[in-house]
Amino acid sequence: MIVVFFMIAKLAAMLVKKAMMRNATENNRESTLKIASLISNIVFYIMLLVAVFIGFDVMGINLGLLVG
Repeated sequence: MIVVFFMIAKLAAMLVKKAMMRNATENNRESTLKIASLISNIVFYIMLLVAVFIGFDVMGINLGLLVG
């Protein structure tokens, strides 16, 4: 189940990166690539963190008690 969430997070990050690169011009291609990679990594890790919380919640471990 966590693998499915991992795949969804990776797909969403890839779509964000492609959307940003599609709107880039030739003048700022390199900087747009760096920014798109950074934003896609942020999206991926946030979604992966949510997937881990959901996975532990499905297993019956409430991480809210451990975090807070």
